[in-house]
Amino acid sequence: MPTKEDSIEELANLLQPGSKLSATIHFGPDDHYSFSTVYVGCKLPQFLIVDLPSKAREALIIRKLSNTEIVVRAITNTKLGHIIAFKSTIIVKSSTPSALLFLRMPTHFASKPVRQHERHSMNIPAEVKSQDVSYHGKLVDFSASGCGVFLPGENELSSNSLIEMQCALSQYLPDELKLNIVSVSRERGGNKLGIKFNTPLEVHDDLKQALVEHAYLSSRY
Repeated sequence: MPTKEDSIEELANLLQPGSKLSATIHFGPDDHYSFSTVYVGCKLPQFLIVDLPSKAREALIIRKLSNTEIVVRAITNTKLGHIIAFKSTIIVKSSTPSALLFLRMPTHFASKPVRQHERHSMNIPAEVKSQDVSYHGKLVDFSASGCGVFLPGENELSSNSLIEMQCALSQYLPDELKLNIVSVSRERGGNKLGIKFNTPLEVHDDLKQALVEHAYLSSRY
C-alpha cells in the first residue's frame, strides 16, 4: 500500500505518550546521529516533545542542536499498526527537570499501515496446544490474518511451531485453519506469541459481532 501524506492534525491522534521512536539528527551530508527514544507529548500547533536518553545526551553534549534537522520514525499502536515518518528541526534541548528535545511541529507527515487487516484488542482466556503440551493464557489481539496470545511464565514454544488454540472465538474459525507461531517476544510476566493463520479469514457477520463484543468487554475490564 502506498505511503500517503497526512495533515498534521492527525499526528497527535496517532502518537501516544510513551510511543517508541527512532530519531536521526542530521548535522551535515555525512554527519548524523541516530538513537531510540520515546514520545512525551505535544502542544498543538507549536511543538512536539521527545525524551533525550542519557546515552544520546552524552554523545551530543558538545553538539549544537538548535535548528538542526531531525527525522523521526515510529510504529504506532493503531489497529493497522501505522508506520509514520516526518522531518522537523530542534527548537531547544531542555536539561531540567529532565533531558528533553522540543521539536517544531512538522507541516506534514507520511504514514502507511503495516497490517492489511484491522487488529482487535482482546483479553479472553485461551489454551494453546503444541505436541500434546497445553499452555493457558490470554488472547490479546485478533485479526483476519493472525492473533496474539500472552502466556504467563516460561514455555518451550518457538517460531515456526504449529499449534492448536481453543478460545471463545474458536467456534467461528474454519476447521481446516492452521496456526503457526511467527514470533515470540518476552514481556513482563511471560511471553507474547505472534500467530499467523495459513490463510486470511473471511470475517463473516457472526465473527465480526463476536470481535466487537469481546473488544468492547476488554476495553471495560
